[in-house]
Amino acid sequence: MKIKNFIKTLLIVCILCLPSFLLADVPAGAPSAKNILVIQDSSFNFTQLIHELKNDSNSCTTGTGPSNIVTTINCNSDADWPASLAGYDQVWDLRWNGATYTLNGAMATALQGVLSSGGGVFILGENPGWDKPGITAFVNSVTTAGNFNTSGSTTGGGTETDILNASACTSAENFSTDYLNLATCNGGTVTSEFPGWIKVAELAGGFGVITNPTGAYAIGVAFISSVLKAPYNSGKLFVWYDEQAFRPPHSNCGANASMCTVKNIMDFLVIANTTPTITPTLVPNTETATPTITNTATPTFTVTDTSTATQTMTDTQTMTVTPTTTSTDTSTVTSTITPTASVTLTNTPLPTASITPTATATVADFSLVLIINYPNPTSSSTWIVYDLTLASQVTVNIFTISGEKLAELKQDGNAGRNKIFWDGKNRTGQEAATGVYIYSIEAVSGNNKKMIMSKLSVVK
Repeated sequence: MKIKNFIKTLLIVCILCLPSFLLADVPAGAPSAKNILVIQDSSFNFTQLIHELKNDSNSCTTGTGPSNIVTTINCNSDADWPASLAGYDQVWDLRWNGATYTLNGAMATALQGVLSSGGGVFILGENPGWDKPGITAFVNSVTTAGNFNTSGSTTGGGTETDILNASACTSAENFSTDYLNLATCNGGTVTSEFPGWIKVAELAGGFGVITNPTGAYAIGVAFISSVLKAPYNSGKLFVWYDEQAFRPPHSNCGANASMCTVKNIMDFLVIANTTPTITPTLVPNTETATPTITNTATPTFTVTDTSTATQTMTDTQTMTVTPTTTSTDTSTVTSTITPTASVTLTNTPLPTASITPTATATVADFSLVLIINYPNPTSSSTWIVYDLTLASQVTVNIFTISGEKLAELKQDGNAGRNKIFWDGKNRTGQEAATGVYIYSIEAVSGNNKKMIMSKLSVVK
């Protein structure tokens, strides 16, 4: 009962100390690796764009970011739209041809689910003669202003050089400088052909980060979390109105900054989801726990014909450790550890015996590190990713904020990177309700044991 009450107290402390990162729009600098889904028309060449998302050896700017996991689905008609978008940090919809595709209600609902679960969405549009139907309705369904308007849009004339809108880039989380510096990357401009131009006054709170040469019309529009309405304000959205900027020859390395722009869009769509450092506040606790550690070894004897015995002896130790924790008004935690040890050595001498005691201690290098859980927040399921230095039996327990155990997951963890899946359901198979949950990861390897705790959010 004491241990259960202690866990409840710890959980309440964690909730009281929820960090502000849940409200932050972006982590600074290069992002960590993400799980990205690309939905494309296979008849158009977006190969270089995919290399940039992967950041592989064929990237124009290789080595300047994370090695994302990129899954590509060829969607050559609306019927090929994937059955589920769950489990992805970002979804890039590269279907742009309005003569072939739409962004219909079912697709819009699926993309809304990505936003509400804390993911990023990229939508590729085109000029008014080719733009796929449904983009405007989707943007208005997720923005607070709801007045995104393409009725005043027009088509750029032929090949043109698009420019960075400095004030919009700054407002959209330093879009042009936070990751790659677009002002200096491969010339600092983006070349387009007959792009779709959207009036900067009709962006529903979005920021026109890439504009036509006069700055009056936007081509790339960034929607940060704060301009999206609940529950979609857990994610971020980017809409681009020119497919040719991301295809050869304009996607060729060195020609312009379009591939650098792809990487900054990917970075923009990242939601801050690093593991928080929890600093406890004052919660009085006078409970005492008494763990007992017993370490036993067997003596080894070697006897020769000259009646000389050499004994290598390892102690039999019994150690009792009694920790006492006292909390004060200055939030200072004082721990008092009183070890008591009793050592018993048993030796039966032999004639003319020579005894050489030898003690050898080996301490295993054992660690457990939480990497990420994604998506977080989630509307349904989530992956919990962690690293181990030793193969271990791993248990993940998920608790409500009142301390009730919601689910228990078990796994044989290997040394290195591991991940475990939670389907968002409790132990009776019911889906978890909207709210904040605490989870613990416990790893046991022989006599080694580690545990870490963090939190996740469920948003329906």
